[in-house]
Amino acid sequence: DAGVRALARQASRREYGRGAFLFHAGDPATHVFLIESGSVKLCCAGPDGDESVIVILGPSEIAGELHAPAQSSDARVLERAAVMSIPTEHIRGCLEAMGATHLLVELLAEQLRRTTATLHGIIGGDSQQRIAVRLCDLADRHGRRTSTGATRLGIRLTQQDLGRMTGSSRETANKVLALFARRGWIQTQNGRYAITNEDALRELAGL
Repeated sequence: DAGVRALARQASRREYGRGAFLFHAGDPATHVFLIESGSVKLCCAGPDGDESVIVILGPSEIAGELHAPAQSSDARVLERAAVMSIPTEHIRGCLEAMGATHLLVELLAEQLRRTTATLHGIIGGDSQQRIAVRLCDLADRHGRRTSTGATRLGIRLTQQDLGRMTGSSRETANKVLALFARRGWIQTQNGRYAITNEDALRELAGL
């Protein structure tokens, strides 16, 4: 508790509108950003200028490098977000003072797992499998079970962003999502998704 209070004294809160950047790739990694509400996508531009979405972060998740001199990606607000900005040096100092540096190792390991899953999701399987993998990942991280037994994603997701997360075009993502809807696996409304047959989606994803 004392460590959390110490970090809170160093944190500053700010709200960002859709499309705003928390940071750009190459910026000094002096702060990390704890998402209080809304969602943020980590993305990078390819050689042809097209954007690739690495991951979408929601409430209680952290954007920003914890142990690197510079940010490795852009962080752009997907839905209006309230964010706590915390100096990275204070996080490391707080963990060292509490003898809890293993938590930093766990966070770095989680970032590595996320990167590996991203690569797998982009290069493995066909477009249906890649999109199924991403939807299952989003369900695990942002899903909320409804009274009907469906899993509703707690973030708004455009077809373009889903395509950019899976190495697919928006048109391909649209066709795959329409197919999943016809099969009764998902429901969509205004950019919100609910998974209604998670077993079938996970089987396709190979999970």
